[in-house]
Amino acid sequence: MLGAEAAHASGQLPPTIFMQKTLPNIDACHNLLDSIYRDDLVEAAKPQASAGGQQVVLTHKPVVEGSQLVTYDVQYGWLSKTELPQDRKIRNDYSYDRRRYVCNAGLLTGTSTQGFTLETYEDMPNDESKGKD
Repeated sequence: MLGAEAAHASGQLPPTIFMQKTLPNIDACHNLLDSIYRDDLVEAAKPQASAGGQQVVLTHKPVVEGSQLVTYDVQYGWLSKTELPQDRKIRNDYSYDRRRYVCNAGLLTGTSTQGFTLETYEDMPNDESKGKD
């Protein structure tokens, strides 16, 4: 080992199934995906910023991929900012939950893949008002 610095990495958990539901047909399944999409749009429109972070929702409408296949993808993300005054830096951390819904005829399966990205750093803004009379 050449240095004593901590290693930082991004990572991702294996996909997990969080939903399985049987519906009468592809049309009912597609309608449910449209409803989930509309709910996600409402969530995305809400102000989500807080003192230390922000939630983001990245989505596109459901996609018809065949006569019996419709998919929908959405990513919920959480950006956290932590001030490090001793270093005059701000650390940014991002974690996410990517969800994929697949309607295959009347069978709806939802999978979730959770993970995080490599942390990044930015300089703290200068406080121009300090030291001025």
